[in-house]
Amino acid sequence: MVDDALIEKDYEYIHGLMPDSFRRLFDLIEDICDRLEYKGSFLFDECPDKTTILNLTDKIYSQIGERDKNELAPDSSTPVPLKNFIQSLLLNEILFRRCRFYHKTKRFQ
Repeated sequence: MVDDALIEKDYEYIHGLMPDSFRRLFDLIEDICDRLEYKGSFLFDECPDKTTILNLTDKIYSQIGERDKNELAPDSSTPVPLKNFIQSLLLNEILFRRCRFYHKTKRFQ
């Protein structure tokens, strides 16, 4: 079994390798997920609601500064729209937290 501390250390290291504009976006996503990580949260629903995810994506997008929007998606020819990118990062963070939650709760049952 992999040590939780090792996973967290690796997670933080990889996070530190991100370019600054992506790290600021990811920090915002982490902060929002931190506030949503509680027992009974939709993060841990068997099937999270797509509308809730889309609304959360819009909330994150609205909180990004114009400078970061320009750095993350400098022109309209970007192959993946910025909101899609944000949603992908958000879902990846939710998946990470769900795995961590299930791993910890399974250990204590």
